[in-house]
Amino acid sequence: MENYDMISDKDEALTIFNEITGLNDLSSSFRKTLVELNLTEIDGYIIKLKLNDEILSGKLTSDHVVDRLNFILNKLSNEKSCENHVYNNPRDILLFLNNQEEDNKVVCSECNQLLLSIDQYCSNCGSKCTPKLDIFDLLSSINDSYIKPGDIIRVNMDHSIEKTTFEENQIFKENMMGAVNLESLYDTQIKRNNLNKLFSEVLVLDHVQKQGNISIIDAICFRYDVDDSYMLVNNLINNGLLEFKVNDTIYNKFRDVLAVLDIRTNKISSDSSVNHYFLTRSGEKFLEENSYVLLFDKYFKNSVADDIVLFDELYSNNKCSLDELVGLFINVKRLEFMENNQLVEYLSTFDLEAYIYESMDLFDKWIQTLFKKFIISLNENYSSKSLKPLDAEFCNYLVNVLKKESLSLSNLKSYFFKSYDDLDGTSFIHDKETCFNYLLRCFNGEDVSNMNFELYGLYDDK
Repeated sequence: MENYDMISDKDEALTIFNEITGLNDLSSSFRKTLVELNLTEIDGYIIKLKLNDEILSGKLTSDHVVDRLNFILNKLSNEKSCENHVYNNPRDILLFLNNQEEDNKVVCSECNQLLLSIDQYCSNCGSKCTPKLDIFDLLSSINDSYIKPGDIIRVNMDHSIEKTTFEENQIFKENMMGAVNLESLYDTQIKRNNLNKLFSEVLVLDHVQKQGNISIIDAICFRYDVDDSYMLVNNLINNGLLEFKVNDTIYNKFRDVLAVLDIRTNKISSDSSVNHYFLTRSGEKFLEENSYVLLFDKYFKNSVADDIVLFDELYSNNKCSLDELVGLFINVKRLEFMENNQLVEYLSTFDLEAYIYESMDLFDKWIQTLFKKFIISLNENYSSKSLKPLDAEFCNYLVNVLKKESLSLSNLKSYFFKSYDDLDGTSFIHDKETCFNYLLRCFNGEDVSNMNFELYGLYDDK
């Protein structure tokens, strides 16, 4: 029921959000709001993508969609209108605004919060307000230029005044928007595009070295969002990394026919069965220098850790072996997921790491990584989440692995306890013995649903 409720609330939150901002394109009313706040269409799409992600990840519920959107709009507008400058509002001006006659008092139409006459947004609920006092009228009557449109000023119950932001609301304590820098987003996208081309070139060279043709070039370009495969091959040839020659047998067979048809005999066919491609010495060196690309393509492309920019940065900035690069990259992504409270993605990195170790025939690391996922899953407090402590599919897989490997009890316990000790268990709910007993219960065929029900009760007691 909890999982169903969470899905239902996500759908409701998305419906509310899309009604305001538009389903695919920006709605006309949302565009008008952006213009009023001196925000661009790009800002609107950035906000839309950000909040859509918060809804899908379960961080933003349907009850808070409107408040969250108002907060983000106001914050971004305030930063832009003030050019990121922090203005210090003199107390005498704030008192001037607060001490107006009773009929000049302003309250929020949504929550009845007492506001100041220049406020454009409510400091309590984030709703948009219509200022009663024009900012220019204020500045003409009081010689001060610090107060700016969009500032949020709170009047406390004791009539004291302070500048605040809607961010102080506990719901939005953490600023999910962060200091979104459109220029940095642009730079990242440019880096990604350039790396997609580089990685495609390396993969084409690798295939040519092994097969002598470019038969899969379209598949590679599609995989890495490279539009022009023909241009990619030309670049490799023009840069002296790739050469080709016509298959002599086929060429001699059709030479006379080509001559009769008055076709230039030095024209190269696009048929990969006729053309034979090979790497130059420079191409071989280029491929060797960029072998890390093959590692990314084999293990990380289209995985939970598909981050080509980060992978390239870690490789460039760290002098380490490729095996060490794998561990470093996974740990960085794992930390990123943990900090963003992305538990599903965080746990998935252990599946990915275990797969890599299994393909490398590193049994000890493989089995310990599986145990680490089991231990972490068991010790996460799921009382407020839709996930389950013990995933039935993963438990069945783990049990089948143990049955296949036929580890002795002493070896099983040794691997498991080492996995537990390698983790930071300071916040764990269960000690290593308890975790190990749950593993044995899974192995002995105990119903996973019953164990999950038992674990939920333990979490509620913590």
